[in-house]
Amino acid sequence: MSVRESAYSLLEEAGKYLKYRIPNYNEAISLYIQARHLLAENIGWEPEIQNLNALIQDLQQEQANFLEKKRLEEQARLQRQNEYTMFQEEVRRRRLEQEKLKREQERQYRDLIIKRQQVEQIRDDGLKLIDEGKKWAAYHDFERAYKNFNSAITKFREIGWEKEIKYIETEIKNTKVLEERVTTEEARIKAVQEQLEKQRTLEKKRRKEEEAELKETIGEVSELADNIISLIEERRQEQELTEIQQKKKVKSKSKEFRKEMTNLIKMKQELMDEITKKEEDKRIFQEKLEKAKEREKVDSLKKMIKEAAEKKKK
Repeated sequence: MSVRESAYSLLEEAGKYLKYRIPNYNEAISLYIQARHLLAENIGWEPEIQNLNALIQDLQQEQANFLEKKRLEEQARLQRQNEYTMFQEEVRRRRLEQEKLKREQERQYRDLIIKRQQVEQIRDDGLKLIDEGKKWAAYHDFERAYKNFNSAITKFREIGWEKEIKYIETEIKNTKVLEERVTTEEARIKAVQEQLEKQRTLEKKRRKEEEAELKETIGEVSELADNIISLIEERRQEQELTEIQQKKKVKSKSKEFRKEMTNLIKMKQELMDEITKKEEDKRIFQEKLEKAKEREKVDSLKKMIKEAAEKKKK
């Protein structure tokens, strides 16, 4: 094989390395250099050597471009990988945030349900306390009544029912009016009872004095003993009858007092019903007034439209 054929064989072999999927530039350039040395040492074929030098430079530049391309591709791949990793991290972070937000919303919803249940329980307790206060007021146990009313106010303030507290305050005022009336009536009855008791004491004292006088007279006038004893018995029976009548009178007064208290309670209930009715009438009046204002606006609008239509016709 001649030198030229050997050189061409090296060049063909180098071409195979360049046809690989990933060209092996180092091997190809090495074979090109060997072929150039072979031609330079044995033939000295200057034009061909220059061509080989140009090819070697082109291959070196192509290798550099290929390596730069691979570097850029690897860099792009790493960047895409980093971006994908960051995307996955962002997705994971958002999912965790969404799960956290969902748990927080569920917790807030549970807290809201619990709070609502607590408010309803406090409301029911407050309403029961109001009923208890009314009951004790009807029994004239005003201390317990005020205690229940004040406890109801505390309950309503816990849940922000400020408007309903005014209703309780009105109930307290009505109870105080009732208490004053009951106190006045009880004082009057007590004065009557004391007067009656004073009369009974005086009458008893007088009777004892009369009995003593009669007994003294009996000692002096023995023949009239039987008549005097009968007189004493009659007087005693009369006194017992008087005491029975006085007791009936006291009972009658007590019945009248209970009747008056019943009337007072009835008056109180009627007053509360009247207040409720007035509040309802006021609400209905406000609704009617609002509707009247709305109708007035609609009528005014219709009038303006009608006037505008008439102007257009003119």
